Amino acid sequence: MIASTSVASPNVRSEKERHVREFAQRKRQQALDLADYVERHPESLQTAAEHVDRFLASPAHVRIHWVLNQWRSVLSSASSLQVADILRGDSPDTESLRDSPPYFGPRDR
Repeated sequence: MIASTSVASPNVRSEKERHVREFAQRKRQQALDLADYVERHPESLQTAAEHVDRFLASPAHVRIHWVLNQWRSVLSSASSLQVADILRGDSPDTESLRDSPPYFGPRDR
């Protein structure tokens, strides 16, 4: 009898690693595109603040209230250039903000 193993083959692992890299690259590009959008449309900060308030009022978003409250703080005091810098940055301190931007994105233009 041949014992089975749960170790993924090198091909499966490399494929999974490729997907993870591609996902990270897409996410990074989306953040950069959003930063450009925020710079071109400073009025979008108001829309983002409205999204945050609506999400905070919704019980469906209770699990992410902590990051929404962070965004509320940023949006109440930051300029569009500062928000764009957060979105372009790579600081671990602002990673949760980049992962959960309160915008529906540039496609809302």
